[in-house]
Amino acid sequence: MKTFNLEFAFEKEELRRLVARHLVTRGKIALIILLQLVAALVVLGTKNIGALLLGLGLCYFVINPIGIWIAISLAIRAAGPDLRASRHYTFTSEQLSVTQDGSTATNRWYLYSGVTETKRSLILHIRDSNRLIGIPKRIFQSPEECAEVLASVRSWISAATESK
Repeated sequence: MKTFNLEFAFEKEELRRLVARHLVTRGKIALIILLQLVAALVVLGTKNIGALLLGLGLCYFVINPIGIWIAISLAIRAAGPDLRASRHYTFTSEQLSVTQDGSTATNRWYLYSGVTETKRSLILHIRDSNRLIGIPKRIFQSPEECAEVLASVRSWISAATESK
């Protein structure tokens, strides 16, 4: 039975990327842009198309990025020091255990719906929830170790889902 032990604390930029990935989805952005278009049409009408395009450009390139930045900053601040604390992950074929500040949480693999690999992280998706667990790739000794953990976790999730 293969076991992986990893310990890390999130860096500030990793937290920003992880929270942004969780909070900002294409659907939310599309809805915001659609609402801004409707608001602009109601306020400005369709007679002055130049002003309408200028208003939409201002919303898209200035207001939206500032709003997204504020939402991410508030989410990180609301999470408090727990997000930045050091944690220890133990991956076994049966479960994932996370120890942080003396407390341990253990979840069997059937509770996860999958794992996604990004350029900088491995992201575990919790089944029937919009929650996720991000693990930065920088903590692995080599790309081969990262690939081995990824392959193992995928097979463990698949096996647990099939047996459930």
